[in-house]
Amino acid sequence: MPMKKLFAQRKFYKNNHIEITLTNACNVMCSYCPQSNYIKSYKNLGKPSWLPVSSARLMTVENFQRVLVGIDHAVERIFFTGFTEPLANPNWYECVSLAIEKGYQVFLNTTLIGARAIDIDNLLSLKIPLRIHLTDSKKVVADGIYERIAKEYRGDVKFDYFTETGRLLFPQANGNAGEINSRSDNVSFAPSIKLRGPVFCKEFRQYSNVVLPDGNVAVCCSDFSLSHIIGNIYQNSLREIHESDKLNIFINQMLSDESSFCNNCEYAAEIPTDTKGQLLGLAKLAYRRIKQ
Repeated sequence: MPMKKLFAQRKFYKNNHIEITLTNACNVMCSYCPQSNYIKSYKNLGKPSWLPVSSARLMTVENFQRVLVGIDHAVERIFFTGFTEPLANPNWYECVSLAIEKGYQVFLNTTLIGARAIDIDNLLSLKIPLRIHLTDSKKVVADGIYERIAKEYRGDVKFDYFTETGRLLFPQANGNAGEINSRSDNVSFAPSIKLRGPVFCKEFRQYSNVVLPDGNVAVCCSDFSLSHIIGNIYQNSLREIHESDKLNIFINQMLSDESSFCNNCEYAAEIPTDTKGQLLGLAKLAYRRIKQ
């Protein structure tokens, strides 16, 4: 397919989203989640000097308001998922409510592990798309919670799992079976993908970033090692971050002959050598195309 036609079929921001990671760590510890990579890498980033320690551990409601100012409807969909369990942050419901109030399409993914009674009540008051992850964690959800969510939730709710252990937690849900992938080689035992030469993201996820509690923005949900921080949304708007040299360098690396983070990702596809220059030019013009 010609590159121009491929790009014309995409509406970039309108098809993209932002993910919110509300905590600095997740204690659910699914066997197929590279959580240890995230915890170590987040610690190694070091918190910004102007940010209180508590705000670096858990995103506050005030800081989430700053996140919304930074997003400023550059994308319209906000996913509360990212790298950790959102309900582990006691402020999750206030943050979700703020995003809904500001007119965003809001989605929530949760394992329900660690959820308090008030969390379940707040969850049941929502009508946003909800995905319950049935995990193989050694931690468990209280009896009857899955059944209650399935029966009482008024919005669209889906259950998914990646292992037989997860499926058996709530087999009557007829959940969606997911496939364990390497998350760009962050999961060592998962099948590894090795693409050669220049690649591009089939879902343009370089524009679907992950905001961390300290405001740093990881390029996408596969970057558990936080090796590609493209800006800080407390300091720059999402539009500015998407126009930044850091993201431009990342895109150039994707489209180069050198191996990159994206060459090991299931969302990537190889680019025929004769179309590389054309695709690079179109990628650089992506933001301007959105504003037109």
